[in-house]
Amino acid sequence: MHGRGRMLFGELSRGWAVAVLAFLLGMGFVVVPIVGVDGAYLPGDWVDARFNLYVLEHGYRYWTGAEPSFWNAPFCYPARAMIASSDAHLGNLPIYALYRSLGAIPERAFQLWWLTTFPLTFLATWGAMRWLGVGSLGASVTALLFTFGLPMLTHLGHAQMFPRYFLSWAMVAWWKYLRHPRGSMLAVVGGCVLAQALCTLYLACFLVGWLLVFAMTMACWGQWSLRGWRMLPASEKLQQLGVLVGTISVFLAIHHPYWMRSQKVVPPRAEDVGQMIPQLLDWLRPAASSATWGAWESWLASMVDDEHGRYALFPGAIACGGLLCGTLASMFWWTRRGEPQARGGWSAFIGPTVWAVWLVVLVCSRVGDYSFYQVLMELPGIKNVRGVFRVGIVLLFPMAAIVGIAVEQGLAWMRTAGGRALGVGLVLAGIVCDIRCIHWDTPERSIHRFPLKSAVERRELWTEYLRSQTNARLVYVFAPPGALTEVLAYQMDAMMACQALGIPTINGWTGQYPQDWFPFTNYSELFHWLRLHHRLTPGTLSGLVTLGTPTGKDDLPQEQRWRREFPPRPLP
Repeated sequence: MHGRGRMLFGELSRGWAVAVLAFLLGMGFVVVPIVGVDGAYLPGDWVDARFNLYVLEHGYRYWTGAEPSFWNAPFCYPARAMIASSDAHLGNLPIYALYRSLGAIPERAFQLWWLTTFPLTFLATWGAMRWLGVGSLGASVTALLFTFGLPMLTHLGHAQMFPRYFLSWAMVAWWKYLRHPRGSMLAVVGGCVLAQALCTLYLACFLVGWLLVFAMTMACWGQWSLRGWRMLPASEKLQQLGVLVGTISVFLAIHHPYWMRSQKVVPPRAEDVGQMIPQLLDWLRPAASSATWGAWESWLASMVDDEHGRYALFPGAIACGGLLCGTLASMFWWTRRGEPQARGGWSAFIGPTVWAVWLVVLVCSRVGDYSFYQVLMELPGIKNVRGVFRVGIVLLFPMAAIVGIAVEQGLAWMRTAGGRALGVGLVLAGIVCDIRCIHWDTPERSIHRFPLKSAVERRELWTEYLRSQTNARLVYVFAPPGALTEVLAYQMDAMMACQALGIPTINGWTGQYPQDWFPFTNYSELFHWLRLHHRLTPGTLSGLVTLGTPTGKDDLPQEQRWRREFPPRPLP
């Protein structure tokens, strides 16, 4: 092999070795503490995590013909289109279905699907950065920071937030399109937005917002104007308009079931959405499960108004340091020639990206009770995007990309291989220090993870118990009084068992309840909802089986009559 060939082979080998090392570091310090070395745990809590499992299993059952309708999952029965009350996991279903078809039980398939999101996100991010022109080492740093970033530890209960394969490609393709408007590049952007919408509609909505803000900063930076598009041939313009119209049409088609469902539920109030807008200091609040920054989170708790909850959006010291350095560098590039200097080089991406990040942070934060986002809520559909704090997931990629570019530039200035190796090692060590997750001795009730074995045993216990109830064609469980999380855990118990048996349940848990629905505590509330919204009478519910003990309304004659007509069975 010639000398140049050996050098190229060596560079490629080192690049892949660092990428593999970075991925293994992320898995070892973030993912393994969550699922356990032996895979004994599922991520999240007993409510939200199992709801995501329910949706994925419902999709698989529909795929195999066990369910007659995809959108009309039989919980909160007889309400319709309940799957559209949260992310439907359409884009995630093929991976989950693959594991189920290979013989995995639902809980194990859910865990394997969740684990699969990490290598796919890492590879997608690494490839997007290489497409951007960043070297393998810088791409590996970006992929590590984005895939295993500290903000993801706050979303363990929301598994639908982890498939982020298309965010990086959409952002890079959009930057390329704004600089050189070609139809093929616009098609990549549109395809990535649609694919992300199928995986997680929430993140796709924030991605669209990022693309709009980034176009504004690109225009201010002098990298984009409509003049370049106007100079295109007419055929190219028509092609790009077709791509744009097609993307918008398909996006609206994906969103249509959710929009239709939103018309049948109580719309979120502006003040409720406002409570989910993070405060400025929340961007410095680390996840409580961070092994490095946990103590800082406790200190900040005394400084931040927690009346409306805490939103841990701190991306880590490395990401913040990269953002600050990028901000200072962009200010220098801007003022050095008295006009935006962004015709090429690293500033072509870093400059507009930095200021787009700051602008999104400003818009999606509140000071006291005021936020710019509240102004945007007057626009159609914006109010339905309630979890504003989740925008931090989208911002994690541009911040990680800035760090990767800075690392690549810094390595270029180093003259020796030893110096470059030391530099890469220090950066990887810093990121690992930022993202590493604490190791728990997890109790049965935890917001971080729960035992897979216990989840299986609980599902099988409830399933066998309901199977023993003769002629059960509809189920409702009166949850025992307790904390809200305990009550909702019983809702999921009923949903999981009824799903396994293929019978509907009035119980439910979702992001958006049907109008006037909430865990009912007695027959009067239950039948009032059934009659008011669905015109069902007790006489039509001959197959109704109730479990648990109803409470309240004891002095009402109809309550006593219904208790005799539908005698509640004990809980399993």
